Amino acid sequence: LTSDAECRVCRIGSSCAPGSTEPTPCSAGTYSAQDGVGTCNKCEAGTFQDTSGATGCKNCTAGHYCSEGSSAPLPCPAGRRTNPDLD
Repeated sequence: LTSDAECRVCRIGSSCAPGSTEPTPCSAGTYSAQDGVGTCNKCEAGTFQDTSGATGCKNCTAGHYCSEGSSAPLPCPAGRRTNPDLD
């Protein structure tokens, strides 16, 4: 290549670190919603992503909680429940 203009743009659902020859699909718990990112974003608290190559995150399931970067909803522990004020 003779300039950075000849480098290919990394597509949504993946990331490309400097010097990459191939895109890396975003791992579970992360996503990329736009082209040309160097790193995938962690899912925000209250959301999760259970597949790789995602372009967004899913809302956490009722009766469960999802902290930042969750790849699956975790059930509320015994003696606790979902807070209806937060739904």
